Amino acid sequence: MSGGPPPTAPAGQPVTAAADRPSGPVPLDALRDTLARELAGLPPGDADDPLAFFTAVTEYLMGWLASSSGESRGAPAVFVFVDRPRLEGERLGMTRLPLFRYGHEHPVRGGVFVAGAGLADVFTATPAGAGLAGLARHLQEAGLAGRPTAVLLSDCGDLALLPQGVEGEADGPRIPLGAAAVPRLDADAVETFLDNFYTEYVRVPQPGHKMWEHPEHHVPVRRAERSLQEIMYVPARAHFRNHAVRQEDSNREGIADISIMHKGDLRAMGTGVIELKVLKSRRHAVQWQDAGEVSAADNQDAVRDGIDQARCYRDELACDFTVLACFDMRITDEGDGIFEAVRTDADALGVRCRRFYMYNSPQAGRRGRAGSVGRVATKRAAAKQPAAKRAAAKRGGAAPTAAQPPSADSP
Repeated sequence: MSGGPPPTAPAGQPVTAAADRPSGPVPLDALRDTLARELAGLPPGDADDPLAFFTAVTEYLMGWLASSSGESRGAPAVFVFVDRPRLEGERLGMTRLPLFRYGHEHPVRGGVFVAGAGLADVFTATPAGAGLAGLARHLQEAGLAGRPTAVLLSDCGDLALLPQGVEGEADGPRIPLGAAAVPRLDADAVETFLDNFYTEYVRVPQPGHKMWEHPEHHVPVRRAERSLQEIMYVPARAHFRNHAVRQEDSNREGIADISIMHKGDLRAMGTGVIELKVLKSRRHAVQWQDAGEVSAADNQDAVRDGIDQARCYRDELACDFTVLACFDMRITDEGDGIFEAVRTDADALGVRCRRFYMYNSPQAGRRGRAGSVGRVATKRAAAKQPAAKRAAAKRGGAAPTAAQPPSADSP
């Protein structure tokens, strides 16, 4: 690399010229697939192996380029893998970055970055006149020219992977990060997340995700909405990894439960608010006998408040959409009827409403699956039938009615 042209692909691996690449944005997931394919030939290692290093660097740069539009591509950047980044960074007098995670907090402005496999410790320096040749000389002088290296090329935004370092005879593959793009976030995507979250975390009681104080009596935990919010926060961050997910996002209208914002421009690429409500039959109590009743009117008021809050927080945070997610902990699953009185208002305000019924035990959850409910309901209905009707049904005859007196052989 020193003084020569930018890295190219190894023999047998074609490099797509910038002019030949599609002009439109490439989905970020497609670039991750490219990364996995290109790195498949690298030998696996321990926790501090080059494969983990290249993966971490590429994931970081993919996310940063997608969220910042690459506005800081002024100079090439070189990431060098070392076993002990703190010792090397201090030895070379480099500046330690506090927490290196992709996002708008750490735009890449060129220079040398010394890091470990997980990017937990990253040190940076910007040598004078640091073009590709200058950076290579700097690495040679620092004794790092043979370490696994990733080079972000400033002219096209590609990432060149050099497993043998800048002194290696063979150049590594190039990943076209410059075309990274994230699909626009919308309410449909949030509903898909909520469906998955409901199934995986709260449909039935799960260890470590407490929502019930006394599940057998349908008594929720204290501050059930806050507990739900805390359970949802981490999965939301993992699912919407290209956005900034915030918990209890304060604004002039109040506090939004979950906001999903863009990491760079807060108005770009789709932003939204999730407002959470919990529908209950009983209030929290340490002893279930002390649990007070929650009326249907109280639950209806909670839904109305949720619609108002969702609309206000969306407008205050300048988001594109909002979803009211009602998690239903009532004794019986009464369907979506609670939305009937407010559906017109919610549609007019642009608030999408969803309800998720939470079962108080795995057994109840199994009964609630499609195909089970009908059998259970039939058994319960049969148990409530009068004895004469059950006997007639068993014989295959008609049950006696008011206009048809019982026959002599009726029991």
